[in-house]
Amino acid sequence: RLAVSDPFAIFLAKIAANTLFLLLTELLMLPVFAVLFNVNFRGQLPGVLLTFFLGSLGISTAGTALASISAQARMRELLLPLLLLPLLAPILVASTEVTVGLMSAGPVMQWKGIGFLVVFDVVFLTALWLFGEYLLEE
Repeated sequence: RLAVSDPFAIFLAKIAANTLFLLLTELLMLPVFAVLFNVNFRGQLPGVLLTFFLGSLGISTAGTALASISAQARMRELLLPLLLLPLLAPILVASTEVTVGLMSAGPVMQWKGIGFLVVFDVVFLTALWLFGEYLLEE
């Protein structure tokens, strides 16, 4: 192991940077989306921001885990998208369903989708905490 610090701390730093970048991009695109599609997010903004955060955290966690797995592979440029796409599909579907529920005529918080995103994030963060040392070995 080349790193002196805790492997989970390295993963947390990578996840935090990726999540922050995704959140910044989403927050910059939200007003553009609202203007182009004539959608008012004022009443549903806390739910939309929660969905953004949980979805971004799930995407960052899965991406960081699989990037470290595929880093030592021969065809890593091909392997990472092939591994990542099946894991990102449920996150994107759940985030989309929650957002559609918030933008519907009678906005309702979609707790089922929020619960799925929370469980996904907790499971992947726990797996990285448990197996992070093995993923960072040369």
